[in-house]
Amino acid sequence: MGFAPERLKEIRLLNGYTLDKVAEKICVSKQAVSKYEAGKAIPATDTLARILNLYGIRQDYLTNQRGLPDDRSVVFYRTVKRTPMKAKEVA
Repeated sequence: MGFAPERLKEIRLLNGYTLDKVAEKICVSKQAVSKYEAGKAIPATDTLARILNLYGIRQDYLTNQRGLPDDRSVVFYRTVKRTPMKAKEVA
């Protein structure tokens, strides 16, 4: 299946979610989400389904080298020192 954990973190940051918020929404612990993103664990089938539903993405986004979903695009921006880190991560 070739799970891509870095994509899981990427999509979380893109949506502006914290580990806690994702864990709450998909009914797992914060530590489990962290392990999925670090590649130390692969989510079970039912958990993966909840993740896909939460972000509105297809499974192939997390399992192969396909790019961002069609309705999302790469954003380039100039940073300002007073811009909060959370806003920078989302951007």
